[in-house]
Amino acid sequence: MSLRADMYRQKAAEAKQSAAKATNASIKRAFEEVAAGWLVLAEQLEWMDSQQAFPPQQET
Repeated sequence: MSLRADMYRQKAAEAKQSAAKATNASIKRAFEEVAAGWLVLAEQLEWMDSQQAFPPQQET
């Protein structure tokens, strides 16, 4: 697992905590969307790292 991906997951957790504390529904939704975005970034980063670790083989 990537350190950056871990950092993104931590940011997602922080955004979820902020969403849980929010009393305004639109603010709560905004924090939930931010959290989801951080999780997507973490997943994409790990996918990119896996592609670099195992690059596709060229056909000859």
